[in-house]
Amino acid sequence: MFWVSYRFTLLTDQPEIVQAIESNGPWHACEVKFRTRVTDLPAPYAFASHAPKNGRLTVRALYVDVDLTLMERVFVLLLRMGIL
Repeated sequence: MFWVSYRFTLLTDQPEIVQAIESNGPWHACEVKFRTRVTDLPAPYAFASHAPKNGRLTVRALYVDVDLTLMERVFVLLLRMGIL
């Protein structure tokens, strides 16, 4: 497994949310949950190395569980093909 750095952009300007995200607390306690944008599947083992710095977030184990039913696999395929 490797550490991967992603560009991180806050979509809110609410001070309490910005402060919570920029502090190390939730990141070190693994309170942050990651999901894919396309299928909304969780990445249950993902964790960040620290709070976002300089607009970047470093994450490890950012993969989803591939134990999908046949219908779920068809749905994901159709999403990737742009049909849905």
